[in-house]
Amino acid sequence: MRNKRTFPKRLKLCGRSVRVSRMRLRRVYGDQEPGLIRLDSRLTGRKLLAALLHECIHEIDPDLSERRVEKLDANLSRALSQAGYHRD
Repeated sequence: MRNKRTFPKRLKLCGRSVRVSRMRLRRVYGDQEPGLIRLDSRLTGRKLLAALLHECIHEIDPDLSERRVEKLDANLSRALSQAGYHRD
């Protein structure tokens, strides 16, 4: 994963441009609204990867239950970490 300075400010998800913002958040690692993902600026490594995946899943399919999103982000995060896509 890229370091904080070069973290992408935009992602393409399902053909749509989504803004990504890193800021200090309270009580959550990230949140999402259509077209915007916010991630806590204190996150690094696997937690940052999991939060990004979690919010991307919400952006892609807002109708999924929170439980399903959590299951998907945990499995995808684990697979990507095993493949070396994380930083500690």
